[in-house]
Amino acid sequence: MANDEGLAIAKAREVPRWRVSDVFTPLERDVMEYAAAQGFAAACGLKPLAEAATSLQIAVPR
Repeated sequence: MANDEGLAIAKAREVPRWRVSDVFTPLERDVMEYAAAQGFAAACGLKPLAEAATSLQIAVPR
């Protein structure tokens, strides 16, 4: 299945160890960290980070 979606088998095997595996680039790790944070927020009943940020109302001094 991973190969069908264009994902290297070596990377698919390393997903459970993404924080310590050397097969992922720093950018890929950042993306997985963001995705993990989104999942954690949902599991805790919180709004996803992106949704929470867009719903903030910030008063701008004039």
